[in-house]
Amino acid sequence: METKAQTLSPRIIVGLLLAVGFVVGLAHWPALSARALCFDDHQYLVDNPLVKTPSLSPTTVYGYYQPLTMISLMIDYAFAKSADNLTPFHTTSLVLHIANTLLIIVLLYLLFGNIWISAGVGLLFGVHPMTVETIAWVGERKTLLSAFFAFWCLIAYVLYQRRLSRRCYILCLLAYVLAMMAKPISLTLPLIMLLMDFWPFKRLSKKTIFEKIPLFILMGFFAAVTVISQKLSCRIELPGGEHSVLQIFYVFCHNIMFYPLKMIWPVNLSAHYAFAGPLDFSDTMIRVGVIGTGVLLLLLLLSLKFTRAPVTSWLIFFIAILPTMQVLKFSDVIASDKFAYLPSVGLLILLTWSLGKLANSIKGKAAALCVALGILVLALAAGGEIFATRKYLAYWSKTETLYPYMLKFAPRAPSLHFNLAYALHSQNRLEEALEEYRRTIELDPNDGSAHHNLAMVLEERGFLDEAVKEYLLAIKYMPDPANAHSSLATLLNKQGHTEEAISHLQQALAISPEHGPSHFNLAMILVSRGDYQGAIAHLSECVKSAPDFAPAYFNLGVLLSQQGRAEETLPYFRRAVSLDGSNPVYLKALAGALLNQHPLRAGDIHRAFTYAQKAAELTHYQDPAILSILAGAYANQGKISQAIEICQQALVLANKQDKTLADKINEQLRRYQGGYNADSNSQ
Repeated sequence: METKAQTLSPRIIVGLLLAVGFVVGLAHWPALSARALCFDDHQYLVDNPLVKTPSLSPTTVYGYYQPLTMISLMIDYAFAKSADNLTPFHTTSLVLHIANTLLIIVLLYLLFGNIWISAGVGLLFGVHPMTVETIAWVGERKTLLSAFFAFWCLIAYVLYQRRLSRRCYILCLLAYVLAMMAKPISLTLPLIMLLMDFWPFKRLSKKTIFEKIPLFILMGFFAAVTVISQKLSCRIELPGGEHSVLQIFYVFCHNIMFYPLKMIWPVNLSAHYAFAGPLDFSDTMIRVGVIGTGVLLLLLLLSLKFTRAPVTSWLIFFIAILPTMQVLKFSDVIASDKFAYLPSVGLLILLTWSLGKLANSIKGKAAALCVALGILVLALAAGGEIFATRKYLAYWSKTETLYPYMLKFAPRAPSLHFNLAYALHSQNRLEEALEEYRRTIELDPNDGSAHHNLAMVLEERGFLDEAVKEYLLAIKYMPDPANAHSSLATLLNKQGHTEEAISHLQQALAISPEHGPSHFNLAMILVSRGDYQGAIAHLSECVKSAPDFAPAYFNLGVLLSQQGRAEETLPYFRRAVSLDGSNPVYLKALAGALLNQHPLRAGDIHRAFTYAQKAAELTHYQDPAILSILAGAYANQGKISQAIEICQQALVLANKQDKTLADKINEQLRRYQGGYNADSNSQ
């Protein structure tokens, strides 16, 4: 090591860490009230049944294997109770970011021994506006969680190389595995450790390479898992596919300059940095990247005459960010702030080392003056970053403010128009959504999802013929058109084209045998045709494939009851109510199923009464069928006078609405008036 650790009281160090953590939390505090949903947040939260209903099933998120990330989101959802309540998710993310900031300080302190400089550099990282999206973007939990374990991994390695402790080595291995189970961005950590052996440890040898064999084995294993999982769920383009080798070189040079420049001057930040129009030397940022990279390489080579620090630090940054450099093109952005979260540690190492060398070279009064100036500069820099961070966070307050903000910097990005349209569609702002979906298709005519969603809006607005055309285009362009087949089938069935609808549903299930909506829609058609056994079979498949779809559970319970299998209905009605407890039809069905049990238990009677009463309140006591169930619950509690009163009210309503139901309620009323025995009767 090039510097010795300061001998400071542990209280001072802990106090300094707490102070930095407080400032970082203060800077990002507005993130807790952010309500914007960004890009893949629907995959990770809104439309993810496993997050809402944890199980041992594989993750439903497209991309790579990330079980720890999904588990952390499941825990947050247990507190949030709803995908609309994002505060618990942002709270956990902010806590992780604060923890990561403190871990960076510890790592820098262990490397260079100056707690004040380490804390200052860590503070700049913690409040930097480029870290905003990792906190405000729910789906980026994976970046924070992976970095958390990656920093522990590096800290354990620093302690290991000092003490050669087996415990530290095991902790390093364990932390590496956990980091990779959160996100494969940490894949290159063993290479970073080798670079640290080169500098600042200066112990690179065959022995240090040999001791990392277990890490390299894990690295190869997780690399294979990542590539396989990406291939199974995403379209991956290898070099020579969409981009030529020369264009990949341009992307490398662009990013090598882009990230440091954004760190130094964080303006016009966005969660979407689009590829340059022509990905060639005519683009300004590409030229800056190529020329800047050439100058940087020259300076780094010259610096080797004096020290290994700059070369090693830049290599750490480059190696860490390499998995996101679009060699395997997995997104439509050339760069992203979140990609620099973990790799920035390389540049932070260089900054800490540089400030330490400067501090050690200054003596006497000049040292005191430089310290004062340094504190002033640090305070101004941190203050400026806090201001920029809070300004950027304001755009994350709502989805409909976030996407227009990003569109200012990338107005021709189809994905931004699509996601804005989706947000507007979900708010029933159909005209605006229609415009944005059309703009998406104008920019990318082969976007099947845009055709599908445009068709849905057209269908809602009554333009059915145009909707059919768009559904057919969606089927043509979507890699997995099961949704499009199912949506088109629903529309065709409404139009009376039942055979065509069945054909499209069968095609959907041939493509995706576990497609829940297709099973449900086909079941409903079979019910209309009297094929109840076939409908039950498809609904049974639907509840397996779509475990958070309440209508499937309810309809399955109804069909089983109609087929004389009433004893099997209770679990399905219970599940429907657990998923949608404000639906009076589900509440009525569950209450009735509870009262129809033999023998009837006191606890079930009480629960049936609770459900029936809630259903009656939700329908303002105007549904005679629900009132009939409520009367039965009263009667089975021995409250005959209340049962008679509710039954009479139900009878008045039924006489106006449904003569058959009125006859049943009239018979029910006579039983209560004739001396009902709750111990020997049930509703």
